[in-house]
Amino acid sequence: MNETLARWNQLPAEEAEQEILACCASPAWAKVMVRHRPITEEATLLSLSDDIWRRLSHSDRMEALRSHPRIGERLRENPRGETRADA
Repeated sequence: MNETLARWNQLPAEEAEQEILACCASPAWAKVMVRHRPITEEATLLSLSDDIWRRLSHSDRMEALRSHPRIGERLRENPRGETRADA
């Protein structure tokens, strides 16, 4: 098993959700991913991730997409530790 995946499997649920929001900023997606732990294989992780994404509501998918910078923008952390997009 991948070392990072093994560590993530051992995290408390809330911490595991927060950690994977960088991959997909949908809290609904993160919650379902965490409920499927332990995930032992990377291929299973990727397949499950895709399956959960396809089952999300339109609003959950839009929430995730809004968190990504627009093409040509970069993410920058402001003084309060929040991330925002810059042109």
